[in-house]
Amino acid sequence: MLYNKKERKILRKQQTYKAFREKLGACHKALELRWSKFQRNATLLKRQLTRQFNGHLGGERSFSTLCFALALHEMTEAPFRAMDEFDVFMDAVSRKISLDAVVDFALAQGSQWIFITPHDISMVKQDERVKKQQMAAPRS
Repeated sequence: MLYNKKERKILRKQQTYKAFREKLGACHKALELRWSKFQRNATLLKRQLTRQFNGHLGGERSFSTLCFALALHEMTEAPFRAMDEFDVFMDAVSRKISLDAVVDFALAQGSQWIFITPHDISMVKQDERVKKQQMAAPRS
C-alpha cells in the first residue's frame, strides 16, 4: 500500500515535470520567434534608415551628418525638435541647400522645429508655418 502511494506520488511529480517541460518548450519557441522578429525588424529599420539617409545625401561631411540626422528624425516621432548650429561648418552654397532641405523636411513632418544658427537666415523661404526670429549680435 505504501509502495502504491509512493508510486502515485512519483507519477504525479512526473506529470507535473512533463507539464512544466512543455511550458518551458513553448516559452523557448516564443522567445525564438520574438528574437527572429526583432532581428528582422532591426534589419528592415537599418535598410530604411540607409535608404532615407541616401535620399537626403549631398556630399560634404557636415551635410552628410545632417542627412543622417534627418533620416533618424524621419523614423521617430516627437512633437517638437531642435537642431543647434547644424550648418556651422558649411559653405554658403551647402548652407542654403541644407536650410532648404531642413525647412522642407520640417514642413512635411508637421511637427515643430527649432533651428539655432549663428548665420544669416534671410534666405530661409517664407511660409505661413515658418517663423524666423533673429537675435541682435552680441556686443564686444
